[in-house]
Amino acid sequence: MESLAHKVKETLNLTQSQVTLPSSFHQHEITHAATSNAATWKEALAASTSTPKNAVLTKTLVFKPKVAKSQTAVLIVVVALDNTVTNAAQVAKAAHGKEARFAPADAVKEALGVTIEQSNSSDL
Repeated sequence: MESLAHKVKETLNLTQSQVTLPSSFHQHEITHAATSNAATWKEALAASTSTPKNAVLTKTLVFKPKVAKSQTAVLIVVVALDNTVTNAAQVAKAAHGKEARFAPADAVKEALGVTIEQSNSSDL
């Protein structure tokens, strides 16, 4: 949880005393070994004794719809259950956009301030 608070403070350029996570966040805190990708993250959660038995894994996907070169694309962020197949055409239609594709890493970094793990689209 401390790393989340630190990231919020860093992103918002706030001093230490300006941001505190709600105490309710800590009741859901899960500790696990360091991971480098989604597969090892799942394994670490499964092996952790602090993971609730009824925990449900999710995934966060970021899409970029097709727009004219003169327009700035508004990214579409989708949070879904980990085992959900996510169709880019359906995502674009739901957001009233055209031909959504996974957003490039540099666009995600610029818009959200996070780095992303590249995944094989057949896994989604």
